Amino acid sequence: MSLLYKYPMLYHIFLEMLHGSSLRKRYEVIAREIGEKKMVFEPGCGTCLIYPYLLAGCEYEGWDLNERFVHYNVKRGRRVFKKDVFDFNDYPPNDVIILCDLLHHIVPRHEELIKMTLRKTKMLIISETPQSFKLQRKFKRTAYFLHKTLLDDDGINPFDSMVEWDYPREKLTSLFNNYGCTKIIKVEWNLIAVFDKREHTISNSQKIYNKRSKSW
Repeated sequence: MSLLYKYPMLYHIFLEMLHGSSLRKRYEVIAREIGEKKMVFEPGCGTCLIYPYLLAGCEYEGWDLNERFVHYNVKRGRRVFKKDVFDFNDYPPNDVIILCDLLHHIVPRHEELIKMTLRKTKMLIISETPQSFKLQRKFKRTAYFLHKTLLDDDGINPFDSMVEWDYPREKLTSLFNNYGCTKIIKVEWNLIAVFDKREHTISNSQKIYNKRSKSW
């Protein structure tokens, strides 16, 4: 486990330094998409970066396997539990599931997570930065050292799997579209995909109405 995942506050500060103002913009966009008075569930919640941005009346539950992150959040009064994101049968009732910077950690099971979370919610929001780890694979020894000491070693997911992440912008967009996202929002270099089943329901109802209208 790298230093970032051993010390939640360090992790929090590092992300703010790395992403700058785009981090705030990203979570403001996600919060607006969620709206007010929603039950929000975040598997792989980290330090709950979204939490301060949630709009009025929202309730929140997060899961993470990092005990230090869980303790950090619980101390701050957040409803966070040490649980695996793949424990699909235990997912709580929710209006929205958010997956923030999680997919690249769980290769090759990232598509499984997308499929299953879509079954467990009315709205899924995924925030991910387009990137390819080809360079890390090329300079594997150096990348492995940085991974283990300073960067993405979360203590759970193996390096050899994570470096297989290969989703530049077009490929990541295609991944989201393949699973039926209703819109993709670009926030600087980050992509936010919104999968809103309510919009699909409205759209399908409208199609049925139009079809019937033509037959009248």
